[in-house]
Amino acid sequence: MAQIQGAYYSQQMQRVYEDNRIRNVPYDARFPVLVFWDIGYNDFNVLLFVQKVGNEIRFIDCYYNHNEDLRHYYNIMKEKPYVYGTNYLPHDGNVASINDKKTRVDILRELGVRDIRVVERTKDITEDIEKVRQLFSRFYFDEQKCQKVIEACQTYKKEWDDKLGQFKNSPKHDTSSHFVSPIRTLSNIWRDFMIDESKVKTDILNFF
Repeated sequence: MAQIQGAYYSQQMQRVYEDNRIRNVPYDARFPVLVFWDIGYNDFNVLLFVQKVGNEIRFIDCYYNHNEDLRHYYNIMKEKPYVYGTNYLPHDGNVASINDKKTRVDILRELGVRDIRVVERTKDITEDIEKVRQLFSRFYFDEQKCQKVIEACQTYKKEWDDKLGQFKNSPKHDTSSHFVSPIRTLSNIWRDFMIDESKVKTDILNFF
């Protein structure tokens, strides 16, 4: 794996490769599938499908698209053979539309999604990045279904300052941002899972 200068997770991804944690990661029907969203319309809207199995965080699937409404993503989830737990939306899940005043959460609930949690944005993105780094030893990636996520973890990097000739202490917003954003959301709620692991095991809500 060629390391990219300024990439946030280059060392962590190197260890992922060394430990053979990019491989076939099948769906385990004993555990719920948690869905982490990055919401977009003109930009990518990303759904990352995750299972917590023991101490492992398994990225089993990913779907992305753009210029599609929420019903499209709901139908994609419905087509998959998973039993779902919570859907985790970023802060803009509570943003209301100018036209009908409905939030994304409102629309998803009308479609039939029961278990939704909005995770508020943290004040310092560098703290999120560090939280993700601390979880990396738990990550397993399905090599086929999560190819875009793998690429994003390799290429997510700092913004370059042409005037100063050095990297800024902030990430560059590009395609990789959309695929690592759900992982950042995951890092912000992981402590909750460690405190109340029983929720992950028993609160399995198939929302259809």
